[in-house]
Amino acid sequence: MTYQGDVDKDGKPNGKGISIEPNGDVFEGNFKDGKHHGKGTLTDKDGNVFEGEWKYDPQKNGHHVENGEITLKSGKVIEGSFVR
Repeated sequence: MTYQGDVDKDGKPNGKGISIEPNGDVFEGNFKDGKHHGKGTLTDKDGNVFEGEWKYDPQKNGHHVENGEITLKSGKVIEGSFVR
């Protein structure tokens, strides 16, 4: 991952920033403990856009978006909560 933005004392992304994942996904928004957490937008390598309130949930071992929306590359918009 390439990251530019705020970091904590250990150098982990913490606060506002932009990350580019090895697969080409780009996340711009808030981070906590090195993970997407808070308001943010993820544009995946295919051009789909996930926007909303991100929550890192270590118990589920992943991310999910609460009260967000996905704008598909085709232009279709889907609203709701999503697990990634």
